[in-house]
Amino acid sequence: MENAYKMRITCNPYTKEIIYECYENDRFINISELSTEYSSELINDKFTKTSFQNRAYEIVELLNKHFNPGNKGLHIDFIGNKDDYDALESVISTYFADCNIVSEKNQQYFNEAPYVMQQIETRFDDVITTLEDSEYIKDEIAAEISKYRDTIDESIAICVTGLCSAGKSAFINSLIGYEILPSSSDPTTAKMFKITCSDTYSISFEASGQDITVSFSNDMYTISNNCPSEVNEEIGAVFTDEKADNEVKNMHRFLDWLNKGKLLTEIGRIDISIPFRQVTYFDSHYQFVIYDTPGSNSDSNKKHFDILRESLSKQTNALLILLTTPDTMDYTDNNNLLDLIQETGESLDTSNAIIVVNKGDILTPSSLSEKRERYQSLKITKWKSTRIFFLSSVIALASKKDDPDDKTSWIDEDAFDAYDDRCRKFARGDKVLYKYNIIDKSKEVAPVVEEGAVSDTTLFINSGLASIEHEISDYALRYALCNKCSRATEYLQRAIQLCEDNVREIERKRDDELISTQTLFDEKQRTLAESLDSKQSLTASNKSVEFRQSIGQSFDSFKAQNGLVYKNFLQIRKLSIYSEFEQEWKNISALKEQQGFDMDEALRRMESKVRYRYNALLNAFSSIANALIGSFWENATETFKADCKGIITDSDVLNDEQKAIMNSILLNMENMTRAVVEFDLRSIHAVKRTFFGKDKYDNGTCCKNLVQTLDDVVMQEIERVSSNNSRYFEEWSKALVASIKTKLCTFNTDLHDWEVKIGELNQIIEGKKKHLKLLEDTKDYVCRLLEIQAE
Repeated sequence: MENAYKMRITCNPYTKEIIYECYENDRFINISELSTEYSSELINDKFTKTSFQNRAYEIVELLNKHFNPGNKGLHIDFIGNKDDYDALESVISTYFADCNIVSEKNQQYFNEAPYVMQQIETRFDDVITTLEDSEYIKDEIAAEISKYRDTIDESIAICVTGLCSAGKSAFINSLIGYEILPSSSDPTTAKMFKITCSDTYSISFEASGQDITVSFSNDMYTISNNCPSEVNEEIGAVFTDEKADNEVKNMHRFLDWLNKGKLLTEIGRIDISIPFRQVTYFDSHYQFVIYDTPGSNSDSNKKHFDILRESLSKQTNALLILLTTPDTMDYTDNNNLLDLIQETGESLDTSNAIIVVNKGDILTPSSLSEKRERYQSLKITKWKSTRIFFLSSVIALASKKDDPDDKTSWIDEDAFDAYDDRCRKFARGDKVLYKYNIIDKSKEVAPVVEEGAVSDTTLFINSGLASIEHEISDYALRYALCNKCSRATEYLQRAIQLCEDNVREIERKRDDELISTQTLFDEKQRTLAESLDSKQSLTASNKSVEFRQSIGQSFDSFKAQNGLVYKNFLQIRKLSIYSEFEQEWKNISALKEQQGFDMDEALRRMESKVRYRYNALLNAFSSIANALIGSFWENATETFKADCKGIITDSDVLNDEQKAIMNSILLNMENMTRAVVEFDLRSIHAVKRTFFGKDKYDNGTCCKNLVQTLDDVVMQEIERVSSNNSRYFEEWSKALVASIKTKLCTFNTDLHDWEVKIGELNQIIEGKKKHLKLLEDTKDYVCRLLEIQAE
């Protein structure tokens, strides 16, 4: 396909970001630089902040529609991981086989999550061992790294939330295969549940300051020994009338009692351990943990979300399942729910969120079709990246019962009546809810269920639960591990910050000791120490000012040399870029007349030219600025060393041998850390039509906006590197003076104890700095693992 239109898709599975680029003018251009209707459609969060496989069909459909008119040919160059590329190929071969679309895997790629996780675990093991064996590291720093090990265990969190009366309890019961959770008639007293798959049956909660566990076996129950007597009596009263003959019914009764707030003592989250029954999403590699939060339109919901946030703090991103019903899909309370979820932060993976429309069995096929057609206008679909599944949790639960027709096997009589009334339509195939799911077309197929996986496969599939469990399984296999990998840098940064704070704390302590020591110096020693302190303070202050002036003047010179200086709008015509852009626009306008493309296409081409020039200017100044940074601070450190050497040489308190020792400290001092200029070129692409208007091109406005944008971006970066380098120089120069004064203590026999004390503090500081570098190197290593790789 020599004449095929070329595109490139870069899909980052760790940040869940997708970038689209078009090949024009012999290079790939970010689609956000294009100013057409279809470019704005593709750069919508729906297609850029999502997992590729959730939108694979829709993405290819859009690309085919806009970039492959008449099936002339479309070549897609793909940068991503194997799973995402396989999904792309599958969509093309299945749905676009006759459209002349070809995909090619780029030599660049993203590492597969299992490989990344293995590398991270190995590296973290080494780091933890080093930190735990170190006498210089505080426990909380090693603990922060260890916390990450807790988050990357095999558990995967599922958070179920939604409006009151959405049927969350029934839905979760269908997920775990038991009628364990009671429905809550009073949402203000409802509790938050955490349900973990286990070999045993138990319920745990905190009451009267004690973690209490009630265990169940057949028709018996036992209460943990630490339970206060008054609580023990209250629990016992629950079962005095009659005990059920199995664990599930007894647990249901006890949970119903707790959920209604009958226990006089205030309790928080309730933890439930129970074997999960007939679950197709279960995998031997993963342990699923389900969180059930009370209805969002309850008064106490904010408190429940606070508990949820705390509960998820030791988990990687939880899969979010939003439950609603056909009648509440457009309720205003959904907006309140979404706002609360946003406040929960990164603990919830909103990009892979699932919306479940429960009680889908109460609607006719025509009503379900209507909901499907107008779903984009509903409040519950505020997140454009979500997927919507229709479900009957009653029928779903029935599919996992050995004999759902046996009324005695049901705890909830209303649920049995609903099943008895509607089951035949599902059994015959008159009601097939998964057909109404609003998901990527590549997933719109009947779910495959292994024979014997559930008691009634037909009910399981037609109820909609099979599709949901398949999606949960897909999340565990494809996305959960990516989430766990991406959070490694978060924990490393916390540990780095703790270590930096710890280093500064010890440095302050050492400096305080040095100040105290100076009071014990003789007059000449004190004069030497004060001279060094004074020189350090003055030099740090002066160099900070000098650098800001120097790099600012460098930018002024850069603009002057590139003809980018003007005093008022009338002088814009004198800018070097004015005639350059004027000629570019004339060329594009001539092509427009020759080739017949519209104004929007002409503006897009001009925008591309302007952006290319803007990026070139940023890159050019970046090289100049970084050369200046290197030379300025190298000169500053050498000058300060020379000044210190001069003070030492002129001092009459030291003999020649002692001066030589001091000079060796100056020679062996490590180089100062430097901050360099780094421009994020992608950030400018995020703003459509930055340099001129939407409907027409004005050369003066374009030139003015380019210079102004360049000024704003460069000055912001200058401020950052100036502030950081000034701080780095101050820290470096203080450390150098501290080393000299510490050595000065060794020349005074009366200060031997101080010398030892300060020497120990310096040793601790050096040890901590080595571990800080270990953490920083590890973070860099992990970041590289998560970045684009090259074969």
